[in-house]
Amino acid sequence: MNTTKTTAPANGDSGRLLDVAELAKHYGVSESTIYRRRCYHPELLPPFIKIANRVRWRPEDVHTWDEKHVKEYIEDDTENTETNGEVAEA
Repeated sequence: MNTTKTTAPANGDSGRLLDVAELAKHYGVSESTIYRRRCYHPELLPPFIKIANRVRWRPEDVHTWDEKHVKEYIEDDTENTETNGEVAEA
């Protein structure tokens, strides 16, 4: 009798990876957009894992990437708003 015991990782993650369709849904874009960004603008996506001929994303990497880039976007937007206000006053 061959039995294998599996345990979930300590961080509570089930080890599940996101595929292109799930990442596209997460960002509200098409799957082809994800493929294009991965090939031509990888800085616009979280880091991925290549498994054979497929790409996958760790949910925790997506979450971390989202938090970092949302913060950067808000900071950039705040700077642009302040600059635009100064130009309008001049």
